[in-house]
Amino acid sequence: MCYNEADAISEKFSDCFLRRTSTINNSYLPNRNDYILFCAPSAVQKSVLASICALMNEEPFVLIDMMRKASNHPAILFKKLSSAINKDTGADYSQLLRAFPKDYGNQPVNIADSGKLSVFVEMMACFRQMEECVVVLSNFTKTLDMLSSLCSSLGFRVLRLDGQTPVSTRQTIVKLFNTEGNPENVFLLSTKAGGLGLNLIGASRLILFDLDWNPATDMQAMARIWRDGQERDCHIYRLVTAGTVDEKILQRQIKKTGLHSVIVPNEQNFRTTCLDDELTNIFTLNDTKCETHDLLNCDCAGQGSLPNEVHGETGVHDKDEANFLSDHMQTEEEKKDEVANDFLAATIDKDDESFLMTELFRWRHYSPVHADTWMYLKSIAGFSNLPLSDLTFAFHLSSKL
Repeated sequence: MCYNEADAISEKFSDCFLRRTSTINNSYLPNRNDYILFCAPSAVQKSVLASICALMNEEPFVLIDMMRKASNHPAILFKKLSSAINKDTGADYSQLLRAFPKDYGNQPVNIADSGKLSVFVEMMACFRQMEECVVVLSNFTKTLDMLSSLCSSLGFRVLRLDGQTPVSTRQTIVKLFNTEGNPENVFLLSTKAGGLGLNLIGASRLILFDLDWNPATDMQAMARIWRDGQERDCHIYRLVTAGTVDEKILQRQIKKTGLHSVIVPNEQNFRTTCLDDELTNIFTLNDTKCETHDLLNCDCAGQGSLPNEVHGETGVHDKDEANFLSDHMQTEEEKKDEVANDFLAATIDKDDESFLMTELFRWRHYSPVHADTWMYLKSIAGFSNLPLSDLTFAFHLSSKL
């Protein structure tokens, strides 16, 4: 009721107030490519996440935070648990610590223990070869610490802005990054501390290492490179650990606001409450290449086809490579609205789980099972020469909004 009244008031005031949002300026910006990259969890991640899920009835919101850290890299959670025991906080984390390999704390951080981190390392090496500057965002300070150490070991010069960065030096760091345009520089940014106001047009690639429950936070963070002054096409990558809490966060974002509004702001209010059935779902670990695509009941089989292409005359396997690539470029904008509105209205039960995520039918879905279309995705994403063996699935949307 309150939301309806607020909408009514807003409609009345719209005749009196003149508002100009960022959407007006979007048509003057270069092309934007968004990717959601699903990464396979490692054996260590699976073991730790399964142990956390078994404890869901104890402190669910504390455990959810632990799952998010483990989805980034289990070493981050291990350090947190070990620190809590050393400080004798009273919490019993012995069961969770047993999920880690023996002597885990005495070993150096293993990149292979996180599918996300393995993909991240490959991406950074590729972008350096392409002479592209990169901005990397995370919600967690400890994750930024890990990424900073890793990037330094790879020979990158790390520029960092988070909640601990003095306000007096922030603009100096931003100016240095933008003016140098040096592909050896990487800008590490806290999603919340740097999500508003910063102009990082010195980069045309942005990696969102983890997602926030509030889609508006991610939307603002991803807009750091796609804004006034940007002259190059932008590529924005969201990393998601498949089958874990990462996917639950992504699905919640889409169900509450639609994925389109995770790219462009809208006027919807976002509520952060969780129902009991939602908590049960969050604490369910699924062994899947992409749970989100499974929920869609999509017929594309990960071949990169939109629904009207799957059910119509434009089968991609009957075309030569040149025509296939041409089709992708020509139909992306003109077909996405038609697909989501006409096709889905006729084929999806509105009570079905997949109806809540119909925005994803505007995106193309890719699976490494199909070598030709997977290679096409890698070529447009800038990964042509990478194996990316830890990637299990991908979504892509090319748009000039």
